[in-house]
Amino acid sequence: NTQLNPAISIVKSPASQAITPGETAFWTIQVTNTGDVDFVDVDVSDELAPDCNIGSIGPLAAGDSYIFDCSLADVQSAFTNVACAAGLPDGFSTPVEDCDSARVFFPVTDVPVDGKWALILLVMLMIAGAWTRRYYWR
Repeated sequence: NTQLNPAISIVKSPASQAITPGETAFWTIQVTNTGDVDFVDVDVSDELAPDCNIGSIGPLAAGDSYIFDCSLADVQSAFTNVACAAGLPDGFSTPVEDCDSARVFFPVTDVPVDGKWALILLVMLMIAGAWTRRYYWR
């Protein structure tokens, strides 16, 4: 008697991307049946990126993958996006699921600066400015 091991994997790439406000974020999503049981149906969901929220991709045989590209236009704020794949294994009544996240950020506005580092940066800029006025513009 062989034990069956249904399993599914989803990878959303790139895992992280930097864009400027108003640009489009692009991803490739790969759903793979990593188990030893065929899926009779697989659903892909993504709440924050409607283009990636494709619903049913149909059956997926053991070892097979389904790959697609998707995007989100006019991104106005940084966020972490999560895509999930849920597959119903043949002969089972409970689906198996996997999720993967991808971060979209704005490189200039997402740099965390606490009070201490902000003060150090300010002092360095003041010193550089004083040096420039005193020695460079003579």
